[in-house]
Amino acid sequence: MKVRNADRKTWRHFVEHCPGATFFHTPEWYELWATYLRQKVALRLLEWRERPPVLLPLLVGRALKGLARAYVSAPVGTYGGCLCTEPLVDQQGEAVARYLAGFPMLSLCDNPYDSSWSGALDWTGEDATQVIDLDVPPEQQLVRWSSHHRRALRKAQGFAWELSQAHTEAEWRAYFELYRQSVRRWGTRASNSYRWPLFVELRALPPERCRLWLAGEGGQIRAGALCFYLHDRLIYWHGATAAEALPKNPGQWLHYQIIRHAWTAGYRCYDLGPSAGLPGVEAFKKGFGARRLSFGRLEKQSPTIRFLSQISNTFRSS
Repeated sequence: MKVRNADRKTWRHFVEHCPGATFFHTPEWYELWATYLRQKVALRLLEWRERPPVLLPLLVGRALKGLARAYVSAPVGTYGGCLCTEPLVDQQGEAVARYLAGFPMLSLCDNPYDSSWSGALDWTGEDATQVIDLDVPPEQQLVRWSSHHRRALRKAQGFAWELSQAHTEAEWRAYFELYRQSVRRWGTRASNSYRWPLFVELRALPPERCRLWLAGEGGQIRAGALCFYLHDRLIYWHGATAAEALPKNPGQWLHYQIIRHAWTAGYRCYDLGPSAGLPGVEAFKKGFGARRLSFGRLEKQSPTIRFLSQISNTFRSS
């Protein structure tokens, strides 16, 4: 196996020709986080003679006060790993695993839509997402919903909700304020706390790939859901709701509108994403009749990195 650096054009080719690729494998996603986190993108092309190649996108940052490089395949815990335009053959999977084992510090999340390259890896953890199959019209989808979600949707439909997509900076800022309120509401249970510059980068993404759906009432934005689109699937990545709007169930209403749009546009899979270990969030997603889809996570540190980390922690606590 030969490993060399790749360029963005090659990366784009792999994304377009890998059916299992998600938006989280695209140059735009990695470059967005490289800008926000002040890190760099690295592309590794793994080649074999007379066998299909594999592309590995990575985000590279500094760790342990600059003493080590930290490699991440999947920014902020999203789906990552290798891109393959053809099924791997023979011992290619084992060769990929050996190559990844050589990284001194690596965080990697498997891709539940294409695990053909990852069977030989020793995962250190497991996670799961919840997926709605868009194999029947939206009205028939409701049969799979929980009785609670169906009641919530009927109640929500009694209010004058207005559906739109965010385009202007003012709309994105209004959503960001909802998000900040949600973070304060969750307190220590909040899984993230992003700053406004991230949303500036998100707004700049191609509109056919990134859509911020909004539920409004009386001209005021009350809830939002950020979704990414690629191939025949869309992935819900971020959402926020005004506390005062929660009794009117905008969440169920907004997701139903997203499902309707996706069905009409020909998408076949609506991925609601992992739930960060929050039982309430997981139950909410399960209520849409979603099926559970598991995948592996890998957090790897070499003995040298572990030693340096121990030293760093010792000095920090002294």
